[in-house]
Amino acid sequence: MTYSTTFAQVSLANSSPSWRQILVVSDKNPISFPTPGYISREETVDGITTKTSYFTTGNIFRHIIKDGMHYYWFIVNRVETTQSADPEALREQMAINDILTGGDGNGTDEG
Repeated sequence: MTYSTTFAQVSLANSSPSWRQILVVSDKNPISFPTPGYISREETVDGITTKTSYFTTGNIFRHIIKDGMHYYWFIVNRVETTQSADPEALREQMAINDILTGGDGNGTDEG
């Protein structure tokens, strides 16, 4: 499953067209969204987990099937991003960085 955002000009009921942020979720298989008003994803890189929460209008704005892929469009009202770190993974990354930069390999600059 992949996530991306873009901007598109959309018309909602009884309103003029306006530019809105769109969340596009895609996959080879159909996806069920139990809470389409709240969609989140997590990604961990080097011991730091980033959680991105998308608060949408609460329904699927558009569902497109093209070339065997399902694309779901959601109109985004708000995005929140939080990060958390695994202390052990951070210590390991600091030790690697020290070794690469000529440090002592224990995550400190003390020789």
